[in-house]
Amino acid sequence: MKKALILHGWEGTSKSHWLPWLQAELEKKWYEVIIPDLPNTEYPVIEDQVDFLKKLPLSEERDGMSLKKGDIIIGHSLGCQVWLKYIEQEKLEGLRVIFVAPSYNELANELGENRLGDAFVVMSNAFNTSYSFWNLNKLLNRYTVMLSDDDPYINSFSAKQFYGQLDRVDFVQFEKKWHFNTDAGIMEFPELLESL
Repeated sequence: MKKALILHGWEGTSKSHWLPWLQAELEKKWYEVIIPDLPNTEYPVIEDQVDFLKKLPLSEERDGMSLKKGDIIIGHSLGCQVWLKYIEQEKLEGLRVIFVAPSYNELANELGENRLGDAFVVMSNAFNTSYSFWNLNKLLNRYTVMLSDDDPYINSFSAKQFYGQLDRVDFVQFEKKWHFNTDAGIMEFPELLESL
């Protein structure tokens, strides 16, 4: 049975937005679906969340995550950078990776202190993570990055510059999907399902 692991974003949970719908749809297709609730989502530190994932059991029979070629990883917003660091550290190879409205290192600076308010320092720290795209590209994963033209948080140009450092990446641009979240009325995401 193939696995699909899905991560929510900042201040999210496993029940946020379209995640429960996607879980139900993937289970109909015989995927084992896991959507963990990341710790400390209001004040996230990517490295701490990666450490949490490393200890996550996929089933009662196994300790730690066991991912293999053909499994799917999906992230929304900040969850995308958590997955990117996890893939890099665990040297996961041959995965199908889908990032929806993905954050990137310069995001806090782009949004600015006026926009983020008290969260500015928190988010600046969260995005202060380095990646070796050279090492990531050796792993032969296939990436899809989904962006919206009216996302109030994610600048498509900046996201494409950041994730464009990955080999085997496709960008899919949507119109008027905002941040692909409940505020945009997106509780189902058939386009993501079709992309699989």
